Amino acid sequence: MNEQDRFEELWNDYVEGELNEAGMAELKELLAEDGARMAGAIDSFQTHRLLGLCAQDSEERHEDFVRQTMDALPAEDEAFVQDVIQSIPPTRNRRLVPLIPNWLLSAAAAVALTVGVSLLTDDASPTIATISDLSGPALWTGDEGRVIRDLKAGTPLSGGTLEGTAPNSWVKLTFNDGSVVTLSGDSMLTFSELGQKELHLKRGGLSADVEPQAKPMLIHTRSATLTVLGTRFDVETELATTALNVSEGRVGIQRISDGRSVEVAANHRVVAAADVELTPVRLPEQVHSWQSDMSRGPKTMYGKWAPDQGEDGGRLWAIPYVTENEKTIFTTGASVSRSRTPVVLKPDSKVRVRGRLKKHSHVFVGMTLRHRNGDFAGRFQVVLPKEEFSPNEEFELTLPLPRFGLDPSLNHQRAKLPVKPDGLMVESIWSHSLYNQAWLSVSHFGIEEAATE
Repeated sequence: MNEQDRFEELWNDYVEGELNEAGMAELKELLAEDGARMAGAIDSFQTHRLLGLCAQDSEERHEDFVRQTMDALPAEDEAFVQDVIQSIPPTRNRRLVPLIPNWLLSAAAAVALTVGVSLLTDDASPTIATISDLSGPALWTGDEGRVIRDLKAGTPLSGGTLEGTAPNSWVKLTFNDGSVVTLSGDSMLTFSELGQKELHLKRGGLSADVEPQAKPMLIHTRSATLTVLGTRFDVETELATTALNVSEGRVGIQRISDGRSVEVAANHRVVAAADVELTPVRLPEQVHSWQSDMSRGPKTMYGKWAPDQGEDGGRLWAIPYVTENEKTIFTTGASVSRSRTPVVLKPDSKVRVRGRLKKHSHVFVGMTLRHRNGDFAGRFQVVLPKEEFSPNEEFELTLPLPRFGLDPSLNHQRAKLPVKPDGLMVESIWSHSLYNQAWLSVSHFGIEEAATE
């Protein structure tokens, strides 16, 4: 199929409202390459259908439409319309042309010109935020279902849905007024700004540093609505629970189940759920140890959970995801500090992992870390060779903190990230195998302090 045939096919789909986003982009390119294609659109099957649709209306309305459309065009565009009409070859569409009055052809030309201009100039809604930094796989779904997977720092976004698709995902979104929202881990956030910032946190968690707002920023979850005028905080949502930590300023929160609301001051937290008291409490002090509880099921976990008869009461099986480099990784993980007591690493901290492999494979164990103010502090990991594992046998790893190094995929950010993990807060802990399914499962994650004498 040559370009002209392809153009006519795309134009037909556009007129009938059946053109998808990929086709729209292709049609824009074809229009930009050759303005004469607009004349082809007039003298084609697509124009025939357009004129047929026009003929279903009254002649008086057609005349008004033509006059209004032509009046809206600048003089040079009106001249272009006349040129388009004159360019229609008399030997084509012989049965069509003698039956069509000039005013109707003018309407078709005007419509085609107007649509063509809009295709070339109206790419999307106005930009309301820009990705200022990111790491790990993420995607954005925007106008009419348009999906962008190759996100990078500097990508402008209109309203839409932003997703972190793995435990190690991290995306920093900066709004036009300087407010910053950071989405981390397996999370989904829909955002818009129509005179007021409105966010819907559908899963996972975020941290925010919000500039003073003329109208409050609203953040909706399944169980609560947050009202923000300007502050620093982080929030995590699950199916029926929303946990809010406020580090600066004040945030209002309303529980959806009964409409009750409270205001949360700096250095306080609250949990909005139907079965707990909606009462702010002071943020707990940091701790240096943490143990997973697999018996509770998949809550705050990433992977396919299954009950297990072993000592941990459950097991997480690694599930695949595709990285930003289009590589498949089989991973499992658990949230550690997000909206809970902060777990901070010490120089003598140790990471413990119990699990099993069905096939020989290298195993990666790592942590996603944050500064206490919520800023991303990197991912640190250990790579364990496949020779250390026996298929179908339980393994238990005890990894001292000095073994962990910065994830190589973050080398481009090395200058602005900490060189060591100690002193940082653990957001999540994870383990994965690369590229081939090794049937990795984990029954326990833990962070421990060195035993004291």
